[in-house]
Amino acid sequence: MIRIYPFFRENNVYIYSGENIIHDTNKIYSELLESGYSSNIKIPYQILKDIIEYSKLSKYKGQYGEKNYLINYENPSNPGNDIWYGNYNLLKECDSVKKLVFNKDVLKICESYLGPKFKLISCHSWWSFPPLNNKSNHQYGYHYDIDSPKFLKIFIYLTDVDLDSGPHVIVPGTHKRKSIKEKLNRRLNDMQIESNKNYNNPIIKIGPKGSMFFEDTFAYHKGTTPVKPRLIMQAEYSI
Repeated sequence: MIRIYPFFRENNVYIYSGENIIHDTNKIYSELLESGYSSNIKIPYQILKDIIEYSKLSKYKGQYGEKNYLINYENPSNPGNDIWYGNYNLLKECDSVKKLVFNKDVLKICESYLGPKFKLISCHSWWSFPPLNNKSNHQYGYHYDIDSPKFLKIFIYLTDVDLDSGPHVIVPGTHKRKSIKEKLNRRLNDMQIESNKNYNNPIIKIGPKGSMFFEDTFAYHKGTTPVKPRLIMQAEYSI
């Protein structure tokens, strides 16, 4: 049974049976074990529509400021001086987000990967914009996460994502045990990844809006530097 962290201030345990959104959960689980990520899954049209409509009316907070901004979904432009802007109220404000992150197929995969005593620890979305003045930014470089001893994330593209939209990139297989050198180097540049014969070729995750995938971000991964804006949603489950 899934538990919810106290900061969500929810007393109920949400488990939406909902429709089947993943036709082969065993395949997704096997992909996660082997590579650290899954193939793309298309979320139901109505859920996607509801989340996008909610996103159009939502305000987003800059990464370094307290100010909240409305961002035009149809014609997004950077409203301030940051490169990304987040909304952390999705779970409280949008029922279709709950229907997605607590869908029985999603929870089944989480339980298979994390064990039965997992919980949802975060859920948010964010707009990413090209770096100001075309300056490079380390936030778009390869790194791995150390959020907890064991965790799993789902990512959902809320805009179409092509090679210019800052697609997510993962190095397959690097979610497994880290070497001492890797433990000392949580961030690597492109050359360090590409020149290491122990790493498989990075996988670029492009797809239309509504594309969802699972990922263990203990693997080396990055968001590429966007040329045009991207809106993405993430939910994280942890033991």
